[in-house]
Amino acid sequence: MLEITRLESGKTRLAINFSSLDLLQTCLRKSYYSLVRGLRNESSPAPAFGKAVHKGLEVWYSLPASERSLASTAQKERAELMAFGHSLEEPADYGALEAIRQAVLTGYDVLKDLPSEDKRSLQNLVRILVAYFKHYVSDGLEIVRDDQGHPFVERDFEFTLFENEQLEIRFFGTIDMILRDVRSGLVMLADHKTTSKLGSSFYDRCKPNHQYTGYVLGAQRSLGLTTNLFMVNGIFVGKTQQFARQVTSRDAEDFRELEATALYFANHWHNAIEKFESGLSFEDCFPQSAPNACTMWGKCDYYDICSVPAKLRENIIRAKWPDCEENK
Repeated sequence: MLEITRLESGKTRLAINFSSLDLLQTCLRKSYYSLVRGLRNESSPAPAFGKAVHKGLEVWYSLPASERSLASTAQKERAELMAFGHSLEEPADYGALEAIRQAVLTGYDVLKDLPSEDKRSLQNLVRILVAYFKHYVSDGLEIVRDDQGHPFVERDFEFTLFENEQLEIRFFGTIDMILRDVRSGLVMLADHKTTSKLGSSFYDRCKPNHQYTGYVLGAQRSLGLTTNLFMVNGIFVGKTQQFARQVTSRDAEDFRELEATALYFANHWHNAIEKFESGLSFEDCFPQSAPNACTMWGKCDYYDICSVPAKLRENIIRAKWPDCEENK
């Protein structure tokens, strides 16, 4: 997520993605536990559910728009049968059931034991995808392919965001997919966002948004695309099926804002690391951002560490992250 390299020339190269930049903006203490200690929860239902939805949409949008169809008769029942292991003959509604099957397989290990009423259960995954395909069956969007015919799906990028004699900042990431509207010809980057909130809070987060700005700039500088459009594809995770989309554009001013933000926090992080390596105290180098960062989106992953006396913190780490490299 973030790497500091000291080059032979004496320059420092810092490779950063949005996730690590967001961490640095949120809390330096949280950044240390995640980026330096590597204390991360990889098996929670939320990211597994999101990954499964992404896989289903990847299969769906890989098909030509003219070939996608969705039969209405008994679609829900047939989808559930296929998703949970029953064999079916090739259905008329081309692509939808295969997309659902691939999505279920992607999330199966983490989601299989959740009760059906859980909003991130496999059963709800099927319901959401069926509703999504019905809602957007005629949206006319297809995945763009490169000159070799490879689809722009989960495509990595990296480029130099800033450079002077002392510092180079490399920004990297992975774009969900790049889509073309077959009717208008417009090309746009797309980010599929599974969320428990749709409405004004969803639209307000579309712009300004350094993540999406970085993706557009990455598509231009690293992938050679000329588009400046970004679509956020909101998918509500709940008992009801709701969807929302917002397309925004990016320009040179947005790119400058991202560069300024990355430079500020990269220098902040670099200074913190250097001070810590020189022997300055942990608390002085990586202060807490309390209380907002501690309770954002429910509770910080490291709340239990920060809420106890310093002498007990390593005990908490060993108990909650026994596989952490430093605990082996």
